[in-house]
Formats: sequence, C-alpha cells, structure tokens
Amino acid sequence: MDKHITAVKELPGYCRKKDAWNQIVDLAGYSKIIPQVDVIRIHEEHASRLRSEWFITLDGAPFSWIELDTLEEKRFIFQSEAISGDFDTLKGEWKIEDRKSGGICLSYSLEYDLGIPVIEENCGDILKAKLQCFIDTLVEKQSFSIRENSAEGRRFKRVPLNRHCSFIIDGRIVEANILNFSRGGMAINLLKGMLGTAPYRETELHMDAVSSQGRLVFDHHYNTHRVIFSEPLNESDFKSLFAQWAEGVSFSDEMVRIYEVMTAPSSGVPRQFTQMSAG
Repeated sequence: MDKHITAVKELPGYCRKKDAWNQIVDLAGYSKIIPQVDVIRIHEEHASRLRSEWFITLDGAPFSWIELDTLEEKRFIFQSEAISGDFDTLKGEWKIEDRKSGGICLSYSLEYDLGIPVIEENCGDILKAKLQCFIDTLVEKQSFSIRENSAEGRRFKRVPLNRHCSFIIDGRIVEANILNFSRGGMAINLLKGMLGTAPYRETELHMDAVSSQGRLVFDHHYNTHRVIFSEPLNESDFKSLFAQWAEGVSFSDEMVRIYEVMTAPSSGVPRQFTQMSAG
C-alpha cells in the first residue's frame, strides 16, 4: 500500500508567501483552528529548527509523537520528521509556491508507516483515510486563516515613522527604529537588546502606557522584525502612541491623509499631529 498522501490548496488573489509562512510555522496555534489537534508543545526553538511534541485524535483514536522540524524560509519549505512516538515513520513537508495567475499554492505531503504489520494489514485503508482527512483539514483550515489574516492585514494602513524609540518586550528593554506603525502592528529594526530567536512566537509588549499581546516575526529578506498585535489597538491608544513616537517628525500631506483614513471614524487628527504636519 502506498503510504504517501498529499493535500493541495490554491489561494488566488492577494496572499503573500511570507504571510502564509508565518501561519504554518506557528505550531502553537494549530490547536486553535484544527479540531484533530489536541495540543502541540514546543520543546526547543531556534531560528531554523524546532523540536515539537504532538497530540492528536483521529475519530477517537489518540496519536502522539515528537518531531524535529526544519524551517527553510528562503525556499518556503517546512519539513518535519518524527523521532519517537506512535509511528515508525512520519515525515511531513509544507511547501508554499507562487501561482502564475497570482496568489499562492499551499501544499502538505506526508509519508507514514505505523510499523505494526498486523494492524496495517487489517486496518491500513482505514488509517490512510483518517490521515488523509486530517491533512485535508490541516491545509483547509490553514488556508482559511491565511486568507483571513491577509484581509485583516490590509484593513489597517501603515504609516512610515523611521523613529528611534525604547519599549519593553517580554520584560526586556529594547531600543529599535520603528519603520512603520498601524493599529495592527509595527515593523522595527532592533538597535539594542534581545528579542530571542524563535521564528514566530507569542510576545508581550509595554509601549509607554499601552500594553499589548502579539506575535513576533523575523523577516530574513528585509532583516527586520514585525510585531503583529493579537488584538488591534483601539483608536485612543493608537493616537496616544503615535503622538509620542512621532514627536518632532515631519509628515507629508499624504501621510496625514493615511493617518486620517486609519483612525476613521474619528473627529479628526490629533492637534499635536496637525501641528507637526504643518511644520
């Protein structure tokens, strides 16, 4: 019996490979969107390697294993191989590719072997069907989240700042150049301090009087970090932070227009911002 299965999903339109990559390497988030995944525990995290422990349930049958994960972000390939657990062989591979007509193609392939001939002889077809259903769901749910996150990312326009600021991430004081900022997140160049090497992890931020939970993403292509807020900043917090961080920065009319759109519906641009733009 062939013990290779694959699921493929095309995502036309506006879907970036980088956004899809951030979604699929977020193993801790799988249990939130994929019903068969009970929990995934991350035991080791490095820039290009993980060691994770999986617990899943397929139609009432529990399975678990520990795997080593290899992340090749430049090629958008995420490979895994079980080193212990219920399967004698379990190798998976995520792949993200561009579509010629626009958008991306997301695929996941799995090679498996339970390693128990008696069970596979009698229940091999059933096991394969269960695993196929699992990876079909895996790819479908991830694709849906990628589309949702892409739409969410376009909801908040970004204003360029290029401003040196200090704030606290996970209890550490860091200094960074804030490249751009929106209610949904910000892009930064780290100048001083440490952010850790995990490829995509939960983080807690304290920015002046504003606190927020978020995800920290490292973009190897631009050598920058992006903080994606778990919940968009409310208008009041956004205006407060923007007014403090943007103090002394000269803004073009286009940037003022973007800011007005970002904070709509509002009573207008804060007076401090208007004064700065006028200067």
